[in-house]
Amino acid sequence: IKAARAASRYGVTISSGGCPAEISRELCSQYDVVLCMTDSLAAELAARWPDLDERFMCLGETDFEEPKFDSQLSWNRLADNMAADINQLVDELTGEDDEYD
Repeated sequence: IKAARAASRYGVTISSGGCPAEISRELCSQYDVVLCMTDSLAAELAARWPDLDERFMCLGETDFEEPKFDSQLSWNRLADNMAADINQLVDELTGEDDEYD
């Protein structure tokens, strides 16, 4: 519930009733970039489909993990960190960050 509240601050809906799309070669082929929560997931997908390996990226410099303290503030902070890393990565990929030109 706390994770869903934190996500909703960014317009993201997390529901326990639904299930995310299964990661498949076909799904990954549809996108230029596949953002992963952890380096190990990105490495696993790259090993599974070596021809798509350049598409798999970790969201941030470090892996995202559930907060150690299960408070709303901790979940909000995690959501804020994820949003900042996503925005930074999008800026890098679209060339809007002069540092990475």
